[in-house]
Amino acid sequence: MLFWCDYARAIWFSSACSYKPNSMGFPSFARWWIAVDQEFHADYDSLNLIALVCWHSWKERNRVVFHHVQPNPCYVTRQISKCFDEIFQTTTPISSMVPRSSVSNSPANWTPPSTGFIKFNFNASWKEGSSIAAIVVIARNSKGDLIDGYAKKVIIASPLSGEANAFLQAIILAMATGVKSIILETDSLIIFSAFQGKQDGNY
Repeated sequence: MLFWCDYARAIWFSSACSYKPNSMGFPSFARWWIAVDQEFHADYDSLNLIALVCWHSWKERNRVVFHHVQPNPCYVTRQISKCFDEIFQTTTPISSMVPRSSVSNSPANWTPPSTGFIKFNFNASWKEGSSIAAIVVIARNSKGDLIDGYAKKVIIASPLSGEANAFLQAIILAMATGVKSIILETDSLIIFSAFQGKQDGNY
C-alpha cells in the first residue's frame, strides 16, 4: 500500500527521495523503519523526506478510498515537495549551503551577451550528503545589468537533479519575463549535452 502498488511505486520514483523501497519486501513496518534509520543515521533531511513520502502516500490512499477519486502520484509528489520546502525554507539560510569555493567575487569570467539578448546563468549548490540544494538563476543584459533573478532551496535526489531543476527554473523565468532572445549558460556539461540531444542516460 505504501510501497509496492503501481501508484505507490510511482510516488517513490517521482519524489526527490534518494531512497527507493526494496522490492524483496520486509517483515514489518517497524523493522523497516529501524533499518532505514540505521542506513540514514544523522541524515535528518533524508529521514524527514522518507517519512513525508509515507505520510502523503497514506493520505492519498485515504483520499481515494473515502472520497472516491482517482489516485494522482504527481499531485502527491508536489504535496511532498511543498511540505518539505515549508519545513526547511526558514531553518537553513541559502548562504550556508553554498561552498565558498563556488562563489566568485570577480565578474571577469562572465561574458556579456550580444545587444538585444538576455543571458540566464543558472547553477545549483549543495552540501555533500544532503538532499537540500540551493538553485540560483541570474538574468543580465549586454551591459551586465541585472534584469531578474531567482533563488530557492529545493530537495534533490542527486547533484545532477539539482542542476536540472536550476535549468528548468531558468526557462520558467525567461518565459515569465517575456524575453524572446535569450542565452542559457551553465557549467554542467551533462545538462548542456542533454539540451542539445547529445547525452543519453537515465535521468
